[in-house]
Formats: sequence, structure tokens, C-alpha cells
Amino acid sequence: MWHTHSKAIRWMVAGLGIMALAASPVMAKGQRSDAGKHLDFLDRKLKLSDEQRGQVERILNDYHNRTQSLKEQFESLRSEKQKRIQAVLTPEQQAKFEKMKQKQHGKGGWHRRKRSTDD
Repeated sequence: MWHTHSKAIRWMVAGLGIMALAASPVMAKGQRSDAGKHLDFLDRKLKLSDEQRGQVERILNDYHNRTQSLKEQFESLRSEKQKRIQAVLTPEQQAKFEKMKQKQHGKGGWHRRKRSTDD
């Protein structure tokens, strides 16, 4: 019976981690970390034991660290891509490209809106 119970706990902890990731709210800088908020939420709703809370906290912190590393890699690749594109453009195109980047910053990217005929 203990083996079945232990296996169920492992699956539950894994499921909690997935639920926490799926429910991740967008936060402003300076607010409490997603991991801390998720942990408190899960603890409140599921009444985690101290052992479970520790395990879930480690899972959430690991996820946060790994995604932060991926975000940094993505930003580096995006910057490299834009520099390479600018290198093949004429000065006039470079100026227009720079304006396009500024306009699209914070709007979800270039691919999220319909193209107009003057683009």
C-alpha cells in the first residue's frame, strides 16, 4: 500500500507543478515571484504537508530558474537576428526597420497584426 501511496504523491506533485505553470499570471517587475505566489496558492487550496510544500517549492524554483535562462537565450538570439537583418539593409531601410522595432516593442511582436498594403 505504501508503494501505491508514494507513487500517487509523486504524480500529485508533478501535476501540481504542471498546474502551477499553466496558471502562471503575468507579473510586473518587483512583485513577489511567480513561484512564491504559486506555492502559497497551492498550499492554501491543497493544504500541503510541510514535506509536500518543500518539494513543490523546489519544483517551482527549478522551473523559474530554467525559464529565466531560456528567456535570456531567446533575447540574445533575437538581438543577433535583428543585427544580422540590419547588416543587409540600406541606410533608409535601417531607419525604417528601427522605427518598426520601436513601434512593435511591447505589442506582442510583428506577427500578431494584419499586414496593411503599405507595410
